Amino acid sequence: MQVRRSTQLAAAVALSAAVVVGLASPASASPSRDPLAPITAAAGSASVGELAAPQGVSGQTLLAAHNAGIPIYELAQTRTYYTGKIGYYNISEYRRVHDANILGSPTAKFVTFGDFPPDIFYTKSYGDQSILVNLHEIYEPNLVGPTPKFDTTPDKFNMSPLIQLPGGGPSVGLAFVSESSSSSS
Repeated sequence: MQVRRSTQLAAAVALSAAVVVGLASPASASPSRDPLAPITAAAGSASVGELAAPQGVSGQTLLAAHNAGIPIYELAQTRTYYTGKIGYYNISEYRRVHDANILGSPTAKFVTFGDFPPDIFYTKSYGDQSILVNLHEIYEPNLVGPTPKFDTTPDKFNMSPLIQLPGGGPSVGLAFVSESSSSSS
């Protein structure tokens, strides 16, 4: 996992350098700013326990990360469920952004590093942030509404706080996906 993250960061930094070198020309009074700098700086210091919001991120930064192949996920929806044991809790659905045209949509976005989850996955609002897949709803006697059933993965989705993009863009955070030592359903 650490090797994969290092490889991703090296690729992002190399691409950033190539963008800056390619855009800077001798006639230019000042070289172009690296659009991936806020992401590479935040990811370089990212760890499971302490993720900071990637300050300095702009719409251009999100587009550069997308074009560099760095996975970006968006919060698609959050549903509230009730079970007798736990009470009310939320399950959030995240989807990978494949179309650069929707990077500016108002939903929360996460630039992802570490191990990569599937294109669509879920997290629950209680307990650890294990990644859930294959979510389906069943109806059980004596409960009002559906109960979610799912499979777990050994991966966790650890999120930084969100920041608001300037100019009314979406809220953006950094997510570090890591393999956990145990999983439960």
